[in-house]
Amino acid sequence: MDRVEKRTALWGWILIAAEIYKQIRLVTVYGSYVWWHFPWQLCSLPMYLAAALPFIKNTDRKDTVFAFLAGFGLLGGIAVFFDQSGLHYARPELTAISYLWHISMVFFGLYAYRGIRGNKNTGFRKACILYFCCCILAVILNLVFARFGEIDLFYINPLTAMSQIVFRELVPLIGNPLTILLYILSTVLGAAALFFLNGKLQNKIHDD
Repeated sequence: MDRVEKRTALWGWILIAAEIYKQIRLVTVYGSYVWWHFPWQLCSLPMYLAAALPFIKNTDRKDTVFAFLAGFGLLGGIAVFFDQSGLHYARPELTAISYLWHISMVFFGLYAYRGIRGNKNTGFRKACILYFCCCILAVILNLVFARFGEIDLFYINPLTAMSQIVFRELVPLIGNPLTILLYILSTVLGAAALFFLNGKLQNKIHDD
């Protein structure tokens, strides 16, 4: 592994350790498991993908991971600060972990662009496919675990009205299913814009 890969993988395993602690503390705080906190959100994916890097041997697949972090990961890290309500927990250490988690997503989102060895655009297109697959799994998990409690993974539960700022205002106008589709499309466009700007920034740093 090169330096970028090693550092990114280490970050992933640190996130896993933080997530395990967070899940245990949440159970002790609430007395039972709250499915709303199930770790399958856009901001959870970097944890799995970064930690998996040492086990991925195919260069193209590694590029997909780095492209995902450099686009979707960066988006998730930035977007959450426009509505910080989801960052706050009943325990101060959990709130601190949440803030540090998303700040690190911004840093490693920018850093991950350097890890892409092949064609950058191809890497991002494959990252979009990965994102869509994760969205499909999120919908399945939402439907399966809805019987156990409130759950809204990726904020695209067909059984729950969209709660994300701006988009929730569209539900009365166009309905929840169409709002969810628009939300998914918007995340792809947002990630694409950030991925492009990330590339411009990295090229400027390299040129300087």
